[in-house]
Amino acid sequence: MRVWGLRLWWIVVLGAVWPVAALSDPAGIGDPYFPLMGNSGYDVLHYDIELDVALAQQTVRAVVTIDLQALATLEQFHLDFSGPEISALEVNGAPAAFERRAGELVVTPVRPILSTEQAQVRVRYAGRFQADQRDGFGAGWQHYPTGVFVASQPDGAATWFPSNDHPLDKATFTFTIRVPAGNLAAANGVLIDTRYEPTAATYVWHMAQPMATYLATVNITDFVVVESQSVGGVPIRNYFPTESAPRLEEIFEVQAAMLDFYESLIGPYPFDVYGAVVARANFPFALETQTLSLFPRDIARIPRPTVNDIIAHEMVHQWFGNSVSVQHWRDIWLNEGFATYFAALWVEHTDGPAAFQRLMENYYAMISQPGDQQREVRIGDPGAQQLFHGLVYVRGAWTLHALRQLLGDEVFFRAIREYYQRYAYGNASIADFIASVEATSGLDLGAFFRQWLYEPRTPTVRFSS
Repeated sequence: MRVWGLRLWWIVVLGAVWPVAALSDPAGIGDPYFPLMGNSGYDVLHYDIELDVALAQQTVRAVVTIDLQALATLEQFHLDFSGPEISALEVNGAPAAFERRAGELVVTPVRPILSTEQAQVRVRYAGRFQADQRDGFGAGWQHYPTGVFVASQPDGAATWFPSNDHPLDKATFTFTIRVPAGNLAAANGVLIDTRYEPTAATYVWHMAQPMATYLATVNITDFVVVESQSVGGVPIRNYFPTESAPRLEEIFEVQAAMLDFYESLIGPYPFDVYGAVVARANFPFALETQTLSLFPRDIARIPRPTVNDIIAHEMVHQWFGNSVSVQHWRDIWLNEGFATYFAALWVEHTDGPAAFQRLMENYYAMISQPGDQQREVRIGDPGAQQLFHGLVYVRGAWTLHALRQLLGDEVFFRAIREYYQRYAYGNASIADFIASVEATSGLDLGAFFRQWLYEPRTPTVRFSS
């Protein structure tokens, strides 16, 4: 996620906070920040999400089919869901008992699901999807006058589809979205089918690689589709509001060159396609929704250096955050610090070492002001209320830059590539990253990472002239 004002060439508001409420419940997957999120009793293999969207009424009829495998014998299991009223719920084709408890959907099948057994859960529901408003913005399904966008980080997916809503349980997805005629529906992955009726159209999207639930997105309005391809062969499809499509096409032309650059640093792009969707709505962030990063309408009015920074940030997340996902939310530095630093590397690549050094000096000035209480945030364990604090981004970027200075370019970038290859399409913790870099470099880096990630005082650095 790129929160407006956290990392700009022009204006930086360090210390912006994205508050999130932590809940407690023994049904969770074990995340220390969000004990209610997820469930450890099963592994979701695939979500099939069918949506019939009435834009004018702002209502949806939904059928969600979940293929899962039990990790233990399940007489009862939980799904995360705070959406509309459920009309039917089946397990393996048979009606199942269920009850709802403060965001949890508790399911009791007719017979237990045995350990290692695969099962299919189908949930039917309808109504108005209400975004979670605990953070002051709303995570999940968002209506605006002419359409819909979905942004769910960290726990908004459960507002619009029943799920195991934690990055530890990634799955493949299929979306079948029926919308009124004259609208397009853009979602994650590859568009595999389009069906037209006199008054409606249906778009079928398939996300073939594992995806965390918070990265699932649906975007609906009268988009213009702009398609291209990187030199390295990655297909790019962008979805732009009709009235601003020419300007946005010019802005997002940089995606192809960025994809080639990041592939050269990190490794092959991890998914089948990439692109951007720009909502006809304003909100104070961009989000790395998998294969189709989400941006607000105002992206067209931001100065070009900042726009490039934002575009790069969300693209880098496709590797760090989406392919390699956090093990628990306290590992968020592995997402935001990496995306911030690799966006800065684009500046080094395009504008040269002097511009890059000025940027890193500016970042260092932001994180080293004395006497500021916000410096007490420990970016390696920031707390549920500080997940998207500015220090996680900017001090996070400096942690990687200091590591690069310590190791040298050859070892640093080899360590990054080996870490990525080791955890691609899975999950990693900060401890996993440290162990991986130590294995590559042959160094004991415990003291280095303790200083940068867990101590409040910003380490002193020297700048070359």
